[in-house]
Amino acid sequence: MKPNNREILLDPIDMTEELMSHIFDAEFGGELDANHRFFELYLNLQLFKEKMLNDERDTYVSVENDETNTAI
Repeated sequence: MKPNNREILLDPIDMTEELMSHIFDAEFGGELDANHRFFELYLNLQLFKEKMLNDERDTYVSVENDETNTAI
């Protein structure tokens, strides 16, 4: 087995983007096809990525607001 020199991605958002990129290039040939067997998967990955980005943003805003609203 030859060693894999690719970077290991541990961030779920990065992993999702890489998977989407692979599906887009390898399966769709660079052009989305609504009739392709992976089209629904691709769309769900997009929704999942958007949810993770929104959750990340909401967490940041929550922490930022907690820090500014804490008065002793």
